[in-house]
Amino acid sequence: MKRALLDGLMASAEEVRAIFNARPDWDDAWEEVEEVVPCSETTAVVTYRKASGLRTVFLFIWIAKKGGRWTHFLPTYEHLYGLKNERLYRTMDRVEERNAHIHKQDRKDAPERLTVVTK
Repeated sequence: MKRALLDGLMASAEEVRAIFNARPDWDDAWEEVEEVVPCSETTAVVTYRKASGLRTVFLFIWIAKKGGRWTHFLPTYEHLYGLKNERLYRTMDRVEERNAHIHKQDRKDAPERLTVVTK
């Protein structure tokens, strides 16, 4: 993970901790960001330690739109199953292959605009 993304991730993780600590109905303070584990260049798992000793896990995802930002959610086992699902991988592969074909056509029409790696 690039240093700029990691710095932004750490800042975002601390913002989430501050938001939960500011809630008046929350009686279990979030003591610290205990662990940050990058999963890829644009995803990470963040573990928070609460005052009670309990831990909470968030999945952070980099959204590269309008300059980029980190977003997050509390994953469930259903989320993990869905993200690991073969249909997701097959669909993404199929779409990327179609896109590569379209980009290949664009490359023929305007080679100065686009470079595509083909199989």
